[in-house]
Amino acid sequence: MSIIPHLSQTMQTLLTTTTEAVAAALQYVKRPDRAKFTPSTLVQTLVFGWLAHPTATVEQLAQMADRVGVDVSPQAIDRRFTDATTDLLRTVLSASMQQVVAADPVAIPLLQRFTSVRVHDSTTITLPDALTSTWRGCGNATDRGTAGLKCGVQLDLLTGALCGLDLADGRASDQTLPVRGPSG
Repeated sequence: MSIIPHLSQTMQTLLTTTTEAVAAALQYVKRPDRAKFTPSTLVQTLVFGWLAHPTATVEQLAQMADRVGVDVSPQAIDRRFTDATTDLLRTVLSASMQQVVAADPVAIPLLQRFTSVRVHDSTTITLPDALTSTWRGCGNATDRGTAGLKCGVQLDLLTGALCGLDLADGRASDQTLPVRGPSG
């Protein structure tokens, strides 16, 4: 089975139908009649914008919004960096973990001795300072920023499946991330 069509359909559903359902459950949209952004176009703007430019400015994100069909100012993007948007993105990300997308297994004799071979890695992502109350960073306003996100992932080398995801404050130590499991 080719993984690309499956992944494409999964991403499309996640960034549209799933996002709208999550937003409804969270009561994310307060005034739908006045909003230029729908939850799905906002999530698409942020995901595609940051995929294209991991350190994208609000101006670059506004350009991406135009590409997904929403004409908004950089200030409109900046106003979306709220706790409610954090909850929306976190819940959509959690929903994405329910979608199993795995590569075709590779037969490496040494690994076939095991039922699972998991690799864990993490990275710290600097966030806009407006998110400091949600995600505490490592530095200060003049250094690395006051907001940061530690993202830990776990991958099973036998199946290629993403089998764990952990989000924590940017200042969290890798050893404190629960996704590491008992064997550390």
